[in-house]
Amino acid sequence: MVLFCGECFHFGYTKYYHEYYDYDGFEEKVDDYGDLAEVYCPCCHNDRLLEADLDEELVKALKEFDKLVPKLKIELTTACDFRDEFSIAKEFSIIVLIFAAAGSCKLRIKYYYDGSWRSEEFREDLYRILKKAIKNDLKAVINAVKLLSRTSVKEKVKSVLNWIENYIKEHPELLANCI
Repeated sequence: MVLFCGECFHFGYTKYYHEYYDYDGFEEKVDDYGDLAEVYCPCCHNDRLLEADLDEELVKALKEFDKLVPKLKIELTTACDFRDEFSIAKEFSIIVLIFAAAGSCKLRIKYYYDGSWRSEEFREDLYRILKKAIKNDLKAVINAVKLLSRTSVKEKVKSVLNWIENYIKEHPELLANCI
């Protein structure tokens, strides 16, 4: 499963223990140590994260990105300025949102409360969240669309990619703000 911020779409999260910080994005199992005090987005400090299980097609697309990024000369966005050796580009979070909107994976809201991880069903409209992502970081969304349109799984998410392209075309002010 993966965790990312539903506000700024930073991939991963910071775990604050009583004496030190740790950063992660992929969770095999939740490490609920007794000294864990807080979990939040390292960029905007939002404490309600989005969680998604990685389906086979999504993993396949992510593996293809390693070859496509240098081939297409795409400069991925840096999610955070600090600790960039651990910072994963926002494009990965956007791609998870696109897969969720296509019905290929389920999202949950995950947060740390009163000493333990809690999960809730994600009930928001995914297209509203995609609009927020477009307004938040258009470059990351455009990069994600470019990358996904070149993968072997593009047919699975084609309707969402078309929706994103049409939404951007219908709102030229977004491109003007991006330049």
